[in-house]
Amino acid sequence: MKRALVTALAFITLIAGAICAPSAVAAGSITAKLIYILEKDGTAYEAISLSSTDGTINDSNCDDIDDYTADFSQSGSKSECMFYQYYDENEYLAALLRTPNSSKNNINFMFIPNSVAMRVKIAAGLEINVNDLNVTSTVLAIPLRAK
Repeated sequence: MKRALVTALAFITLIAGAICAPSAVAAGSITAKLIYILEKDGTAYEAISLSSTDGTINDSNCDDIDDYTADFSQSGSKSECMFYQYYDENEYLAALLRTPNSSKNNINFMFIPNSVAMRVKIAAGLEINVNDLNVTSTVLAIPLRAK
């Protein structure tokens, strides 16, 4: 009788582990790319591209979140959801520019506060842990001749 009880408990434990495991494993398979596009007229786009090859990112969970518009695309087994937000002239640029007083010939950008806020909003909207977004690259597109 004890053996049957131990076997039943072991089986229940394995089933409970299998039910909980897919969400933790699935979130780890998301690759994120941060994208910042600054236009010549001072407008800007902030975006995060999330992709997966195991179906974690799919058409059903690629929906608009807060102020971010979502676009879904799929190529072969790779699914991608792009979340982006548009900013009016100079609304976003002021938050990014960090030019030290001693250097008037250099323009320094600081993306950390902006990227953290964006990742937190998107992760919360997808109901995953923000640490599960595996950021692999950051892309910055700026005009050759600014206004």
